[in-house]
Amino acid sequence: MFKLLLLSSFVVLASFSFGQRIVRSTIGAIGSSSNQNGIIIQQSVGQPALTSNDKSENGMGLRQGFIQPVWFETESNDLNVILYPNPNQGDFSFQADIAEDLTYDYEILDLQGKVVLRGKGLGNELVEVSILNPARGMYHLNVKTEDKTSAFKINVIY
Repeated sequence: MFKLLLLSSFVVLASFSFGQRIVRSTIGAIGSSSNQNGIIIQQSVGQPALTSNDKSENGMGLRQGFIQPVWFETESNDLNVILYPNPNQGDFSFQADIAEDLTYDYEILDLQGKVVLRGKGLGNELVEVSILNPARGMYHLNVKTEDKTSAFKINVIY
């Protein structure tokens, strides 16, 4: 009986001293952005090193810290593109509703803005895309002619 009481006391005391505690905390985000003479500089507190520099239509831009790329269009469909299935597992198809003799460029970007795949399409032909070894997450599809663009978010799941 004494051993049982001693063991149960130890378990109770150990749970108070070695157990996890819930601590109230917040993660703050602060930064700045400036634009002078066509040069855009953005930074976020917490990462002092330059992560990329990008040349945009308006000039040179620097991106630092956790700030996401600025060239993603969230959704536009000027070319009447049909994309399916979405979500997918890295394999999908799309088709643009344009004249058969027109060519267009397309690119798939990951969330960091890195080009995963580039290609060309012709008219309203069906384009089948397969991302090799895709990571789970969001990708962007941009379809461009000389004067129109379509942009989509692609959700890759398993």
